[in-house]
Amino acid sequence: MRELVVANPRRARRYVMDLLRKERWSVGARLMKRLWRQEGLLVPEKRVKRRRIGTGENGIVRRKATRKNEVWGMDFVQDRTVDDRPFRMLVVLDEYTRECLAIEVHRNLRGGDIVTVLDEVTAIRGAPAHIRPDGPEMISKVLKAWCEESGTGALYIDPGSPWQNGIVETSTAGCGTSSCRLRSSTRWRRRGT
Repeated sequence: MRELVVANPRRARRYVMDLLRKERWSVGARLMKRLWRQEGLLVPEKRVKRRRIGTGENGIVRRKATRKNEVWGMDFVQDRTVDDRPFRMLVVLDEYTRECLAIEVHRNLRGGDIVTVLDEVTAIRGAPAHIRPDGPEMISKVLKAWCEESGTGALYIDPGSPWQNGIVETSTAGCGTSSCRLRSSTRWRRRGT
């Protein structure tokens, strides 16, 4: 039994028991368990991989907001209306206070529309130290020019890493589902009448 364990270091008791049975040993599960314990055999535990936060330096864990107006998170939420036409919502959130600063709804939002919304919010609250845009659609020349003009830094997250913008993602998670429920109930009423 020891030879089999040494030959197969990552294998557990049941695998060794199967190998012994193939060699025509009469070994049951209880006997194998007792022998395994008597010999003091253990299978080395696998190391659990820690989930990566992302390699980017701009994620919410590494660049956390410590005061009001330091970091504004931005995200798009997409949904469809009752007549099945798509629309998008731009959500701007203060990451420290978790206050929703703006929700802009349009059929299509471009870089100029984002800058217009940021100008309106900046006129009320003042410019933030950083913005954390989420998604490739927020990387535009117009938005970069606005950041340079207002003295705001851009903390771009890694592509495909929504957990680096977790505060905004969490707050916008229900936006699409609530409007979907409204859409389906509205359709049901229309068909019933």
